[in-house]
Amino acid sequence: MRKPYWFAQKNCWYYKTKSGKAIRLDPDKDTAWQLWADQTAARARVVTVDTPLSDIAEEFLEEQVHLLTDARFKAVAKALASFLNHFGAERSWYDLDKKAVYQWLQFLKEKEGFKNGTRRNYGTVVKSFAIWAHREGRISSNSLAGLKLPSSDRRETQASIEVHSKVMVNLRNSENWNDRVMANVLALLKLTGARPSTIVELSAKEVARDGGSVFVRKHKTAEKTKKPMVVYLSPCARTLVRVLKEAAERKGVDRLLRLAGEEKRDKGRKRNQKPSSQEGGRPFTAHRVSDFFQRIRKTLDLPKDAILYSYRHSFATRGLTAGLDIATVARMLGHQSIQMVAQVYSHLDQEDLHMAAAAARVGQAEYLSGNQRAGEKKSSQGEGATNEKR
Repeated sequence: MRKPYWFAQKNCWYYKTKSGKAIRLDPDKDTAWQLWADQTAARARVVTVDTPLSDIAEEFLEEQVHLLTDARFKAVAKALASFLNHFGAERSWYDLDKKAVYQWLQFLKEKEGFKNGTRRNYGTVVKSFAIWAHREGRISSNSLAGLKLPSSDRRETQASIEVHSKVMVNLRNSENWNDRVMANVLALLKLTGARPSTIVELSAKEVARDGGSVFVRKHKTAEKTKKPMVVYLSPCARTLVRVLKEAAERKGVDRLLRLAGEEKRDKGRKRNQKPSSQEGGRPFTAHRVSDFFQRIRKTLDLPKDAILYSYRHSFATRGLTAGLDIATVARMLGHQSIQMVAQVYSHLDQEDLHMAAAAARVGQAEYLSGNQRAGEKKSSQGEGATNEKR
């Protein structure tokens, strides 16, 4: 493990793990080095058959608390505690196998009433815990490798106009800067249909020259596709992105959406050096956006099915019912194939209004085609009669 180092921009001591993650220690040098020594000693311990699983979990959480937001860390700790209580905190890691995890996930479904999406999130925490323990050398082999988790429930809830208007009025009238930034996030979600995690990654340098699209390099499928995701902008979205871009350039930062705070100058920065990406305010993350929306939902007493992802579902639904083909909608959503869109939104084919509109378009196309053929036939007959007279 590398020794601690001073990070001037953060005004704090850090160290890096074997996987390359930077772990925050403390601004005070003596305290930071003591924390590093304690964590180094903890990792030097060898896991034996008698080592309780709770000891390894405690080390895992000690590292995660420095990497995650408060809300996300609480969620991870809650999921891990649920698993340990069911499996047995004092049992050894070598007693753990996939069957135990599957039994726990089934317990969450039958006894706790958890939906597939929540059970999948809980299972992801345990799976990440196993990967961390193996990567850090705490266990010799990962018995949960290849663990299959339940598929998430279909997100078919749409963002209604009433709910969206109620939220936007509340945010726009707020004097809190972060609430106004959240209003911009919701506006872009509604206008682009992009994932929340994609919207928070929008940066000034990735906006196309004509302002009609944004090329997002950091997105959900970046590692798989090795390509940037293109977010296409409507006229309203183009105007909003232009305003955000101009504001970011004035601040000297890249990210378009930032939280308030952390605007102090970096102590180690020279006079002519460009400011860091954090100086114009702390950037948003997908988890922070989710926390904000949950707070808004409680404050305004919105339905429980009002979630951020409903904006994406509404965008796709509007596109398909307006007559766009599945391939076009899939590309606008950032999918590499039409399989996902065809599977999730196949129910739209059963909607009477949608089918009636489709039939009307087919009939109109046939009518126009028939008139065109009749016109061509009449024209050819006229030309034939002219030739006979000659």
